[in-house]
Amino acid sequence: MLMLLMLNPASLWDLILTFILGTLNGILSHVGEVKKINALEVLVPMAIAMVGKICEVFLKDQICFGTITMFACFSYFPGTLMALSMVELASRNLVSGTVRMFYSFVRSVKFGFGLAMGARLIGWLNSHGIPGVEMPKDNIHCMDSTLRPYTADVYKNLGYELLVFIPMALCINVILRAKRTQWLGMAAASVVGLLTLQAASGIFTKDASAALAAFTIGMVAHVQARYKDDLAIANILAGICWLTPGSVGVRGAALLMTDDLKGSTSFALDMIIRAMSVSIGLYVSGLVLFPMVRKSKISVLSL
Repeated sequence: MLMLLMLNPASLWDLILTFILGTLNGILSHVGEVKKINALEVLVPMAIAMVGKICEVFLKDQICFGTITMFACFSYFPGTLMALSMVELASRNLVSGTVRMFYSFVRSVKFGFGLAMGARLIGWLNSHGIPGVEMPKDNIHCMDSTLRPYTADVYKNLGYELLVFIPMALCINVILRAKRTQWLGMAAASVVGLLTLQAASGIFTKDASAALAAFTIGMVAHVQARYKDDLAIANILAGICWLTPGSVGVRGAALLMTDDLKGSTSFALDMIIRAMSVSIGLYVSGLVLFPMVRKSKISVLSL
């Protein structure tokens, strides 16, 4: 829900349903991990899409199907994997980088397939028609629309965005399973990246702004790592979590499962360009301020 406010226009019903579906996502994911169920990346989005489709039938234009389903499954976004794969390729770790990149594309397709199949399943169950109920199309183009009723653009106001960003940063820390002693540093790296992104957005393109934000996140993370004599990976992951191209890839993969082939063909290129922007920023920050090395028998470099 908080990530939705940060990145997309949203109505009150969008926020309420994203929170409810996000809670359902957490419950299903936890049960699936405990029961060791495979294919959660398909099954969980499919279940979320089914519930979201039912809500869209009754609320119609008051909600956006793409918004409430995609952001409810934020934990399955493949953007971080894509960004890390580009960093590893830039560092000449060809095997691990190639594997991560390929898996991020596969994860996007799985996610989009789950969303499309869940929505289509509800449409098939209603194939004979329910009197007085019209089945809307699976629309994700409304995600960028501000024409729907009571839509708020929090992400265009820096003051409101900071108010939303603080609790969102804490949620990201919990998702990454960070220690409480790491929370402050991770939040600081994220805030600096956000301010840089906002300042650069009015001058540069989105991808160039993302590269500058990643650079500042990397610099702050490496400075904190030197001060604490620790690795910078936790702060970097928290900072780039909302910069990565997760929603771009999932949106393109979802369009790939529909009749909009024109809008789906560029999703892979968009993912690579955004991931390259983030990885270039991190890579240059590592050149300017070389990452810390943990003092141990086996030295491991931070990103």
